[in-house]
Amino acid sequence: DLRTMSNELVKLSIYADPEPIREGDVDTMVSYAKEANIFSAIDAMFEGRTNLALRLTHELLRSGSPPAYLLSMIARQVRLLIIAKDLRVNHVSEREYPSRLALSGYPLRKTLEQADRFSPHRLSEIHQALLETDLGTKTKTVNDETLLDIFIARISSGTDITTVNEQTK
Repeated sequence: DLRTMSNELVKLSIYADPEPIREGDVDTMVSYAKEANIFSAIDAMFEGRTNLALRLTHELLRSGSPPAYLLSMIARQVRLLIIAKDLRVNHVSEREYPSRLALSGYPLRKTLEQADRFSPHRLSEIHQALLETDLGTKTKTVNDETLLDIFIARISSGTDITTVNEQTK
């Protein structure tokens, strides 16, 4: 979308004036940059790149993204992966995937690729761990950042998932 890009560049040039535009300016002023970072963090987590996933998550937290937002975005992707895996397992026509997942183009392809990396059982484990992490943030058994770190490390490393209570003992 060239018009949006042009508008964002104008906004950045006014914000940074008279200095050159820096990466921090983009992170501050361009909402798409923050969204791209959450998607990059989630991708890194599901691709087994633990260090990158943790680094990106902490950058998002430092920039003001609340842990609840990060968990909701992870939950959204987990839900999409479970649905995509179910569509594949049940041999649903690929023409139905865009409407069933409410995705198209690159996000659809990326989600299907990620879903293919996981068994239905593993997706169920990930979903259970996500629910336990969310519960932990609500009951304050451990601080939210630690709970996110544990969840991300468990998911991205591919190790067996235990309950949040067992992880934090």
